[in-house]
Parts: sequence; structure tokens; C-alpha cells
Amino acid sequence: MPVTSHRALLRPIVLVLVPLSVFQTVWRLVLGTEPSRVVNGVLVLAPAGWPEGVLTVLCWTWVVTAGVVVLAGGADRPLRRALPALPTVLGALLAAGAVLVAAVVLLGLFLPADRVSVGLVALLLAVPAGAVLVRVALVLPVVVIEDAQGTDAFRVASARVRGRVWSSAVLLLLGVAAPALLAGWTMAEAERRTVGELPGLALWLTRDLVLIAVAALQAKTLLAAYRQLSPGPELGPAGVGQDDTVHRGRRLHRLALPVGVALLLLPTVLAGAVIASERLPEVSVAQRSDHGTLIALGWPAGRHPVVVSQSAIEDCLDDQCQGVPLLADWLSDPMCYVVGHVIAASGSGRGVHRCASCDFASVGG
Repeated sequence: MPVTSHRALLRPIVLVLVPLSVFQTVWRLVLGTEPSRVVNGVLVLAPAGWPEGVLTVLCWTWVVTAGVVVLAGGADRPLRRALPALPTVLGALLAAGAVLVAAVVLLGLFLPADRVSVGLVALLLAVPAGAVLVRVALVLPVVVIEDAQGTDAFRVASARVRGRVWSSAVLLLLGVAAPALLAGWTMAEAERRTVGELPGLALWLTRDLVLIAVAALQAKTLLAAYRQLSPGPELGPAGVGQDDTVHRGRRLHRLALPVGVALLLLPTVLAGAVIASERLPEVSVAQRSDHGTLIALGWPAGRHPVVVSQSAIEDCLDDQCQGVPLLADWLSDPMCYVVGHVIAASGSGRGVHRCASCDFASVGG
């Protein structure tokens, strides 16, 4: 297998994910279902809608497929060469989603139950679901390398993985699923804890870098899972002369670094410009140390912010939260802690607490 440079792998990922990040920012600022805010100097966009979610899935699938094309030896025009594989890969992605939904529904049929029973049922469901998900995941490299389409790709993937399902499952779990989940959780926690404009802009840049790294890791993992089952052929140039490919590759190699840096900085610069314009509502939340970690911030229309922390719900008297009466102060039992929250459109808040014994009269709304 030829050595593929990191630049060749990162180029198609950057060319798609960075413009996608800019589009998401503009979309949520202009057409978001809720107003975007500047919280503690950090631009917090409105929640994503379903059109944006569909576009994100399409673009992410496209760049991971293009990454596999590059790693398999097809560094020439990887985004274009990945397009014919997308219908089959997206079909496999829908099948994976259906398997997960079916597993969750079946698990829900056994609830409520004791933890041992739920764990046993979850394990029994995980075995067949995991076996199917491994085969579905391997459809992507099979389509790219062996040019199988539709159900033929699934049959080829099933034949390749026969007898080595669980070794492939561990590799795909560590290299595909876990990085995506960990990156999402880490970025959400970082956004909640970051204070200040410069740290906020650094967070935006870090988020884009993390997403690019996750996409590259997923492409590498998918190809590695395929290669351990079958060496497979290498992809060649996409119908162009070798000299043309070499010359174009040299030109792109010289331009890759400055263009890549400019693209990576674009979403961060856009976020900084939005904050500097001071056109969005701003709130500065000084979290009280005795109330623990900030869980959520709600900003009902026509009202001041409502802050939910681990041990209290605070209804701010102004947009800067300098005056904060408590809707629910310390709970009567020290073992109580907030595990959920509801902030109504009227501005009222109510915490959902888990504890050994609580005086729920102290939880106001």
C-alpha cells in the first residue's frame, strides 16, 4: 500500500467541513429557530434544525468516503471519485440507524426492570446488533475499493468479515464511534466552561480542528478494518495522464498550506466578527462556586436569563445576571442533585432532583 501524505488526506476534508462550518454559522444566525447568544464572551449558536442536520450527515459521509479513497491510493480528485459511492454508503448509514432504533425500542419494552435484567437484555441485543453494524460499516470501503453497489456491497462485506466480527467491532468502536462521541461531549463541556472572547475564539478553532481530525481518523479506521480482512486492490489515477496528475499534485502541494490555514481560520474569524458587532444579546454569568457546575442557560423571550446549576436554579434580574434570586436554592438533603431541568417560555424554572429523601416543597417553579 503506498504511503499517503497527511496533506493529501486532509485536503478534501478541509475543503468540505470548513465551508460547512461557515454555512452552519450563517444559517443559525439568520434562520435559527431560536436567537443566538454571546454567553461569557463565547458565541453560542441557536440549535440546529433538521435541514442542517441532513446536510451535515451528507457532507460528513462524503468527506469520510473521500478520505478512504485517498488512503486507498486514489489521491487524485477524491471528492469527485467518492460521489458514485454515496448512494450505497448513505443507504448503509440509514440501515445502521434503523438497527440502532430497533435495538433501543426492544430494550424499552423491558423497562422498567431491575438493573441486572436490563443489562442482560442490552447484552443480548448488542450481540446481533453489533454484528450487523460491523457489516454495514464495512460497506463503505467495499464500495470504494471493490466498486460493489447496493446489496452486493453488503454481501461482499458480510463475506469479508465472516469469522472476524468482534475484532473488527473493537477496531470500529475505538476508531469510528468513540472519537465522535468523545469529541461531541468534550466540545459541549468546553463551551459550557469557557469564559472570555479570546478563549471562545480558540474554542471555535479547536472545534474545527477536532472535527477534521475525527473525520480523518474514521477514514483511516474504516480502511484499516477492511485491510485486516482483505488486502484488496489499490485505486489508480482517475482517467488522467500520469504527468498531468504529477504536475497538478505539485501545484496543489504548494498551495495546500496557505489555503488550508486560511480556510481553517475563516469560521473563527466569522465568529469573532459576529461577537465584535455587538448585535447579539450578551450575558455574562458569574457562576457561584457553592452552586457547582453550570448545567444549562435558558433565555425566554422578553425575560432575563435563567441559569440551571447542579444545586440551584437562578432567575436573573438583568441580562448580566448581576442580580440573581433563587427559584430553588440548596436542597434539604445533601445527597440531592439536579439531574434535569425545565425552563418554560414564561421564564419559570423547575429542577428535577434525584436524592435519598428530599423536601420537594423547596423546589420552586
